[in-house]
Amino acid sequence: MKLIKQIFIMLSCVLSLGLSAQDTYTWAHLNDYEYVMYKHGFFNDNIQKLFSIPDSLFTHNNMTGYTNFVNAFEFTKDRSQVYFLEEEGDLYLYTIDIDKLEYLGDITPETSPPIIYLYTSTLGLFFINDSTLYIHGGAFREYNINARAFKKIRQPTDFITSVTPEEKEILSRCATKYKDRYMYISAYPHLNELFLDNPDTNKNIFMYDSIWIIGWDITTYQHDCDSISLYVLGDSRNRPIQGVHNYWYKIDMNTGRAIYSHPSLKSKFLDTTFVQYQTRHYNSKDWQDCQRIVDLDEDDSTVSDIDFKLSGLCYHSGIPISDNDVKISNEFPLDSIEIMIENARFGQEISIQSGNYIVRDINSSHKIIINNGNTTNKDFAEAIKAALYIDTGQKQGGNIIIDISAWYDGEQGRVAKARIDIVNPLPNAGADIDEEYCQTAGKVTLIDLLADTISTTGKFYLGNNYIDNVNLDNTGEDTIYYIIENQGCYDTAKINIVVHPIPDLKGLEDQYLCYGQSAQIDLSQTDGDIQWDNGSSDKIRTLSIAGRYHYTVTNEFDCSSSDTFEIKISEAPSINPVEAKICTGEIFKFLDKEYLTSGNYTDTLYSQDGCDSAIYNIHLSYFDKIPIEYTGKLGFCEGENTKITIISNHEKISVNGSDSAKEFELSNEGTYHISAYDANGCLDTANISIVQYPAPEVMTEDLLDITFQSGIKLPVQYFGDITEYIWTPIYGLDCTDCPYPELTEKIDNVYTIKVINSYGCMDEADLIVRFKKVIYEIPNVILNNPSNPINGMFYVKSNTEFNYDLKIYNRWGNLVFEKDNIPSNDPNAGWQPSGKVNPGVFVYLITFEENDKEKVISGDITVL
Repeated sequence: MKLIKQIFIMLSCVLSLGLSAQDTYTWAHLNDYEYVMYKHGFFNDNIQKLFSIPDSLFTHNNMTGYTNFVNAFEFTKDRSQVYFLEEEGDLYLYTIDIDKLEYLGDITPETSPPIIYLYTSTLGLFFINDSTLYIHGGAFREYNINARAFKKIRQPTDFITSVTPEEKEILSRCATKYKDRYMYISAYPHLNELFLDNPDTNKNIFMYDSIWIIGWDITTYQHDCDSISLYVLGDSRNRPIQGVHNYWYKIDMNTGRAIYSHPSLKSKFLDTTFVQYQTRHYNSKDWQDCQRIVDLDEDDSTVSDIDFKLSGLCYHSGIPISDNDVKISNEFPLDSIEIMIENARFGQEISIQSGNYIVRDINSSHKIIINNGNTTNKDFAEAIKAALYIDTGQKQGGNIIIDISAWYDGEQGRVAKARIDIVNPLPNAGADIDEEYCQTAGKVTLIDLLADTISTTGKFYLGNNYIDNVNLDNTGEDTIYYIIENQGCYDTAKINIVVHPIPDLKGLEDQYLCYGQSAQIDLSQTDGDIQWDNGSSDKIRTLSIAGRYHYTVTNEFDCSSSDTFEIKISEAPSINPVEAKICTGEIFKFLDKEYLTSGNYTDTLYSQDGCDSAIYNIHLSYFDKIPIEYTGKLGFCEGENTKITIISNHEKISVNGSDSAKEFELSNEGTYHISAYDANGCLDTANISIVQYPAPEVMTEDLLDITFQSGIKLPVQYFGDITEYIWTPIYGLDCTDCPYPELTEKIDNVYTIKVINSYGCMDEADLIVRFKKVIYEIPNVILNNPSNPINGMFYVKSNTEFNYDLKIYNRWGNLVFEKDNIPSNDPNAGWQPSGKVNPGVFVYLITFEENDKEKVISGDITVL
């Protein structure tokens, strides 16, 4: 590599001096054997050759493709290194101070066929962040300089596709960042916007209307912090000398017009061997760094992150948050300004004056100044200059940080910080104090007058003398000053102390009263308000309760004097209740007096001092009469007796003059006199009458030799008021608690009927039921074909009606006839051979029930 030592020395100086300026670099391929890096003025004739690299060094063992041109470059942030990009994807890194060129790799690693490189060409690169290079051209890729790895974003599918108008429009010959957008020149003379993540969505801005050949280079130039222009390289039809790289044109971004600006580096300084180059312009500040900027003090040299600072303040409210030279940087009027106190405490607020804007309160310490549609950045600056920090709480010292940030297009700019340093603690002597006291023999300790929140490090002055207390024995007025200091800040509170006279009061004498008497207290001639210890304010009171009484007289100055006196009262007489109860007709005697009728009486004894000593309250009453209560029937059935039981709490019972137990029996009718003593010892009497209850009567008639049929009622007669009927046994009857039950079965039985009347008296009788015995006749011979039908019928004749079952068997035991429930005495219902059997002897089997029992009859029948 051919480099000159002087160039390195010169480069070091240039770089150190020019980092803060706007620098333009051009990378040129000269004489077909070397590349040269120039630094020059964009608008003037200054040009400087920085270094050169033989083009033979931009080779490696795996090189493929056609052109091998290295016309794209990008400086690192500190300008100490340069990344070079060959058109077919080879990436190099050149370190300037040690003259070292390093091959990093092919970021388009497709190696066959070579035609691929015609449409995956890489024509430009730029940093999109500190670690990522963005590669553009026919293919789009990202390269991570730390990991040395690439990521494919987009490329045409094949060569044929790459030459279509759509792909030519996407192809990026050269690109630059314009404000917050990326602009590139396509294969056509079009200006397009590049979308890094998805180039398929790239947007055509416009076609230049006045340029003949254009599209070989594009760059931006920042004229001021909020002014930036876009330039493209090409030629125009109306220029006298036409050539591809001759002139720079400024693009009017509103109309799309390309306006001639100045000649290019080649047309001014380089000879005709200058065959290929690329120009990069580096602004001293990125456009973004000049946007959304709030400078709270433009001529201030405050370091660190504080933009405006006020220190050592002795006051805590109404403090500006900026200097008068506030500057706002943004290309267009801001959307809003946000102002917020960090870690705001109670009472800390931001005050914004009204103006050509809208103020929205998030809270008292957080405000937003909003563009009303006509607000200018100057209006915003005026709002900040007029803004004040307000503290409505206690005097709070310390450091207050206020954040001010500009918002535009949905993005927040750098936060400007205002710092207010208030002496901490801020001297606070408290509010002025007016204290009024009443004349006493005591003292006031002045430190006790201060509120708990006030520091006690200050001093009290009366005139020029330091004091710490005030005597209250003399009336009058004094003014005292409390002064506190911290770090050169002072605060003073004035304390006015007035001592008022107290009322002149003569005390009252103690008094002694008999129980029930009262004392009249008259203070109507006393000046001032009266307040008794019970809350009363009466000047005249009637007191009837013993004790110590305290009252206070308060004058117009709210000063008071007090007096205490005592009222003594004789002991209350003992109250002795006397409860007396006597039985009706008795006499009660108490303290030699007799009392004959019920009522309330009082008898009093007196003490030596003439006061009541003992009071007897007599309550005389009669015992309530307790009637004799008993249980038992007041009557009996014939042949029986009744039992009477005394259930009340009575003793010494007598029946008809004879002593008796509580339970006794009576068997005769009549009136009985009962006497007894109750629990109070009073004699009570009662008369009871005993009667004999009428008895019921029942008469029955036996049913003998009867024939069973439905509806037979048992014959019975009743006499008396009968309430209950009981038949036993219960089977064979349709009811057992009715007066006239019917027979339900043919059963011989003896039934008992018991009757009970309303008094519980009973009578009973028996009733015999006996059915006729069954007498039956059965033929022993019948004819097979009789002339008289009756002679050919086998049936049962009987003295009673019943049903029977019939079975006929031949001599071999075979069943020849069977029929159930045949009524007796019915010839037609029996067996009629009628010539259907051979003459002979047959066996019959007859089954029926008699007296609820099954009966079986069998025998022979001859059929002739």
